[in-house]
Amino acid sequence: MTGLESLRSDDINHPEMGDGEKVVRAAIKGTFTAGLELGVGSIGASAGGLVGVSLGGPIGGVIGFVGGGLTGGFIGNEAGKRVGDSLNKYVVHPFVKWWNS
Repeated sequence: MTGLESLRSDDINHPEMGDGEKVVRAAIKGTFTAGLELGVGSIGASAGGLVGVSLGGPIGGVIGFVGGGLTGGFIGNEAGKRVGDSLNKYVVHPFVKWWNS
């Protein structure tokens, strides 16, 4: 969804961009957002589950697992968007400018 949002945003806000650049920007942002969301969410779920089990037994483990997963997923989502935006700004856009010159 983040990649699609990026593509739509570029269509509206950057009509001067070529379709290729818009697609690459969307793919990079979507890939990093999904990857970091999954990775950090998994780490958060594992850490939350361990803390929950140590504090509240099996029920605490389940609650910690869910809470940690949601928290980690949110953090990973935001981090992925920022990494994707930075790559697009500092790598993709300068490369496209160089390529088209």
